[in-house]
Amino acid sequence: MMKEKEVQINLKWVLSVLPVNLIVIIIILAITSSFEGVINGYVLGQMTNIAFHNFANVGTFLLLVFTAYLVTYVSAYLFLLTNQKAIQYLNKKLKYTFFTSDFYQQKGLSVSSSDVINKVTSISNQIQRQYFQPLFNLIQCLMTIISTTVVVLKTNLLLGLIYIILSLLSMVPNQIGKKRMNQKTDSWSEYNSSLVTIMKDIFQGKNEIRKFEVKNLFFKKFTHALSEEEEKYFQLNRVQFSVQFCAWMCSIIADIIPMGVGLLMVAYHFGGVEIGTIVTLTLTADHVLGGIREFSNYQTQITSTKKYS
Repeated sequence: MMKEKEVQINLKWVLSVLPVNLIVIIIILAITSSFEGVINGYVLGQMTNIAFHNFANVGTFLLLVFTAYLVTYVSAYLFLLTNQKAIQYLNKKLKYTFFTSDFYQQKGLSVSSSDVINKVTSISNQIQRQYFQPLFNLIQCLMTIISTTVVVLKTNLLLGLIYIILSLLSMVPNQIGKKRMNQKTDSWSEYNSSLVTIMKDIFQGKNEIRKFEVKNLFFKKFTHALSEEEEKYFQLNRVQFSVQFCAWMCSIIADIIPMGVGLLMVAYHFGGVEIGTIVTLTLTADHVLGGIREFSNYQTQITSTKKYS
C-alpha cells in the first residue's frame, strides 16, 4: 500500500508485525461473532416447530437461544478489543518506522521536522482508519458471508439457492448505474471547480470591480455558474435516487418470488419446506447480500490507501 524505503504496508506486513497467537484469536472471534445475522432468522423459524404444551422443550429452546446470543455478542465485544490491541501493535510499528527512516535519511535527502511529525501523526492515523480498521472488519464480514451462506443452504438447498441468487438482484442497479454515477460526479465536480474559480477571481479583483463599477457583469457570471453547478448537483442526486429506487424494486422481487416459491413447496409438500423454513431463509438470506455489500465497501476503503504510496 505505502512504501517507506523497503517497507510496504500490506497484508504481509500486518501479519509479520502481529503475534501469531493474536492472529489466531482474531480469526476465532471473527467466526464466533459472525452468527449475529443468522440467529434471528433461525430462532423465529424454529419457533413454529416448538411443542408449546411441553414446557421443558420451551425452556430448553430459550436456554439455547440465550446461550447463542451470549456467545455471539461476547465474541463481538472481544473481537473489538482484540482488534484494538492489534491496531496498537500496528500503529506502534508504523510510527516507529516513519520516525527512524526519516531520522537516518541521507543528508542530501533530509526532510523537515514538520514532515516527520505529519507522517507520525496525520498520515499514520489515516492509514489506521482506512487500512488497519477496515482490514479487520473485512475479515469479520467475510466470516459472516460464509456462515450465513452455510446456514441458508443447510436450511434448504434448493430454496436457499433461490433466495441467494435473487437477493443478488439488488446489486445489479448499482453495477449498471456506477458508470452513470461517475459521469455525473465528474460533471458536477468540474462545474463546482469552475464556480470556485469564479468566486476567487471576483474576490481577488473586488477593488477593481468596484472602481470600474462592473459589479453587475461579474455577479451575473457568478449567478450563471452557480445555477449550472446546482443543476449538475441535482442531476447527480437524481441518478443516485433512481439507482436506489431500482435497488428497492429488485429487493421486493428478491423477497416475493422466493417466498412464493417456498409457499408453493409447502402447499405441495415438496422438498421438505415448512413455514419455519421460509421464515428462516427470508430473515437470513438478506445478510448474505448485506455482507457482500459491506465487504465491497471495506475493500474500497483499503484500496484507497494506495494514494499514500
